[in-house]
Amino acid sequence: MTAAGKADGGPTSRTASPPAPAKVTAVVGLLVAFELVSGLLQGAAPPLIPEVEKWQHLSTAQAQWFTTVQFLAAAVSVPAFGRLGDLYGHRRFIRVALGCVAVGTVLVALAPNLTVLLLGRALMGPLAALLPLEIGL
Repeated sequence: MTAAGKADGGPTSRTASPPAPAKVTAVVGLLVAFELVSGLLQGAAPPLIPEVEKWQHLSTAQAQWFTTVQFLAAAVSVPAFGRLGDLYGHRRFIRVALGCVAVGTVLVALAPNLTVLLLGRALMGPLAALLPLEIGL
């Protein structure tokens, strides 16, 4: 083949190849793991309210904010993260959502008072945005 054949996009030009099956399987497996953990973190909160009351010395009304704040944050973050994922990339916002959830989880675990506890739960709101971002991916 001549150099001209290569320059004009002949058979030796490079084309994008589909992703390797092993990589796709690994990514899908990781996304399934994210959803399982997401369900666990969201579903385990309501039964924990009595323990949060005792741990933080809260009234029942204050302890109800433990779940309410996360639900409010989820209601805001799902459409926001979905749109931002459409504009700037789903993979990037999956990472942002997971970073928020990680920081929120640490804050909840180490919360010295109600304010820090609620801030941590609010940062866990993007957990609900993972599924739409994963579907977009």
